[in-house]
Amino acid sequence: MTTRAPIVIPAATKHTATDGKSSSLEYSDPHSAIPMDASNSPQTLLSSPTPAPPKNTILKTKRRTALSQSAHSRSSLRHISFIFPTAPTIPITANNSFRMPGWYDIASFTSLAHKTHDVPGILSSRETLHALVAREVAEKKIPQHRIVVGGFSQGGAMALIGGLSTPSATAPTGDAATSTLGGVFALSGYLLLPERFAAIIDGEDAEAGAKKGDVARATPIWMGHGVDDPLVRCEWGRETAGRLRAWGWGVDWNEYRYEDSDPASRQHSADAQELADLEQWLEKRLPAVEGSGGGGA
Repeated sequence: MTTRAPIVIPAATKHTATDGKSSSLEYSDPHSAIPMDASNSPQTLLSSPTPAPPKNTILKTKRRTALSQSAHSRSSLRHISFIFPTAPTIPITANNSFRMPGWYDIASFTSLAHKTHDVPGILSSRETLHALVAREVAEKKIPQHRIVVGGFSQGGAMALIGGLSTPSATAPTGDAATSTLGGVFALSGYLLLPERFAAIIDGEDAEAGAKKGDVARATPIWMGHGVDDPLVRCEWGRETAGRLRAWGWGVDWNEYRYEDSDPASRQHSADAQELADLEQWLEKRLPAVEGSGGGGA
C-alpha cells in the first residue's frame, strides 16, 4: 500500500503556520497546511513557528484548492501553507471492493458511525498524519501549536483520531498551550473506534496517559455539518461532538442548511458559509506573526 507525496500550496507571504487536511483537499503557504487526501475524505494540518521566522501549516484533502484559494484571498491567512496528503488506493468494501483512494476501508455506508471499523487501516493512516506533523516541526521548524489538522468526511474522522493523538513535540515542558496542536477541524466527520478512542488518545499507561490526555484535551476542535447530509448523517456529527465534550474537549459545533440551487450539491458537501466560518476560526488559531506579511484577524 503506497501513499503518494502530498500536494503542497505554499503561503502567499512568509510561511509561519501550517494547515493540513486529508481526503481530497490541498493546501500550502508560509503558514503551512497539510491535508490528507482520500476520495472524498479530506483532512488538514496547519503549523507555524514562533517567534520569527513565523510559519503556519494546514493539511487537508478533497476539494482542496477551493479552501486554499479562498483562505489566501484573506490577508489574515496568506501566511499559511496548505499541505494535502493523498490517501493510498485500496479496495473499499462498501463500493464493491473497487480500488479507490481511502484512509481506511469502509464496510458499509449505511451506518458509518456505528459499524466495525478498519482498525489496521485507521492506525496506519494515523501514523502517516503524525509523520507529516513531525516533519513540519523538525524540518520547517514550525512550532506544534502553529499546526492545525482537519478534513472532510473520512478525512474529518481521521483528523479527529489522528490530530488529537498527535505526540507532543514539547511535552516535557508541561505547557499544554505549546505542546498541543493549534487545533483540529472536521467537516461532516464522525468518531472512529469510539470504544478505543480514549485509550488511543491517553495511551495504555494510566499515569502517563493522564498527563498525555490533559495535553491532548487542550486542543481546540471545530466541527461543521450539513443537516441534510444523507451519507454522514448530522446526528452522527452531533453525537461525536457530545462524546468529545463529555471526555473533556472544547468543541465548537456548527450546523448548516445548504442553500445551493443544485439539490445534488447540497448532499454530502461543504457550504460556502461553512467554509467562511472555518476560515474565521483559522484566523484565531493561526494568527499572523510579526514579519510574516499577513494581516490581522
